[in-house]
Amino acid sequence: QESYVVLDLGTDINEAMLNAAAASYDGLSFSGLDSSEPYLRVGNMVYRGVVEPTFGTDVIF
Repeated sequence: QESYVVLDLGTDINEAMLNAAAASYDGLSFSGLDSSEPYLRVGNMVYRGVVEPTFGTDVIF
């Protein structure tokens, strides 16, 4: 089963920073995706999120 996760990391981190950190630390990981407070770990950086249900469809391109 495949699942897609849409992340809004705000302006604190951009795509280049995330890719560089993931390459340096051998990837990234998610935990708690089925909870109201999921986590994203990139190396020694941990980001706590919130789940916001989407009405309709997210368009990803």
